[in-house]
Amino acid sequence: MKSTYQTVLAVSTSLALFSALAIPASADETAAMTLKQQVIGTWTLVSAENTKPDGSINQPFGAKPQGSLMMDGNGRFVGLTISGSLPRFVSNNPMTGTDNENKAIMRGSAASFGSYSVNEADKTLIQHYEGCTFTNWEGTDQTRIIKVISANEFTYTNPAQGQNGGSTTLTYRRSM
Repeated sequence: MKSTYQTVLAVSTSLALFSALAIPASADETAAMTLKQQVIGTWTLVSAENTKPDGSINQPFGAKPQGSLMMDGNGRFVGLTISGSLPRFVSNNPMTGTDNENKAIMRGSAASFGSYSVNEADKTLIQHYEGCTFTNWEGTDQTRIIKVISANEFTYTNPAQGQNGGSTTLTYRRSM
């Protein structure tokens, strides 16, 4: 049986190791990493904006969107974006939602998963969609231009898609 001291020492050591691994890389360490190494992790959505050809900007998921993007070291991703103001189902059952509830939920959410690669020279992220709530993207490769990547921020733009044309920019912060 372990002594109290051994237990405290083991827990303290485990916490110290976990904390060291959870601390984001410094600016110098980040600069030395490849883009693929930098995108690996779990990211929390900060903003989602569509820029129209006339320069005007709208927020299709509202001023306070919610979401996560998980990028693993094996080239797999899962993404989820949700409007901060989705309605609740009156029936308390998503399978029996009204037409208006279903329409609002569909317009206010996006989920996808698949594989990804990074083109270091072009500073692009290529996502291959295996499943997506926008089913037209399933089986396609979508290219994103990496605008910002740091220890704590990840911003990319989809130049080919946006409401009414234009581009879509998503900004994430690293989840802690």
